[in-house]
Amino acid sequence: MCSSDLLTARPWPGDTGIGALASTVLKALGHRLAELDDPERNHLANVVVELVTSLFAQRLHTLTDQSDSARQGMLLRIQSFARNNLADTALTPSVLARSHNVSLRYLQLLFAEQGTSPARWLREQRLARCRADLSDASLDHLTVAAIGARWGIGQASQVSRLFRQTFGVSPSVYRRTNRGHCAIA
Repeated sequence: MCSSDLLTARPWPGDTGIGALASTVLKALGHRLAELDDPERNHLANVVVELVTSLFAQRLHTLTDQSDSARQGMLLRIQSFARNNLADTALTPSVLARSHNVSLRYLQLLFAEQGTSPARWLREQRLARCRADLSDASLDHLTVAAIGARWGIGQASQVSRLFRQTFGVSPSVYRRTNRGHCAIA
């Protein structure tokens, strides 16, 4: 997770610790800044930057320690939701983010921690389901396009192109050579 995400839109306690000190200094500066000359303002600007940096560092340390398991739990909930809705062609990373009340950037960071992106993960899940269906002899009556549509890949050409890119063989050839073998990943 990006450190700025841990700091954005969060309340800062202004009555204890570094937050109280920063609050007092910033309030006083607001009232007295006009009384200072340029060298004093420049010096105070550096002091304020250091003070605010300390405040951010304290917050990041606290939130990072508490958020590893929360992030993992959030990712698992998102993945479960996605797996249950793979057939929906409208299921995109943006929809996943909105459905879980997180920003798209935060969603991307959650998946980046796993070495992937939300779009890539969705595509891989859909293709794995397509591959399993193509291996299932009881589904031989379904066209490749119908199998793709079952898992949210809307167009036959897209199914073929993505399948070939991912597995190195066309869906039709895969179906012929793997009939009767379960291939769910």
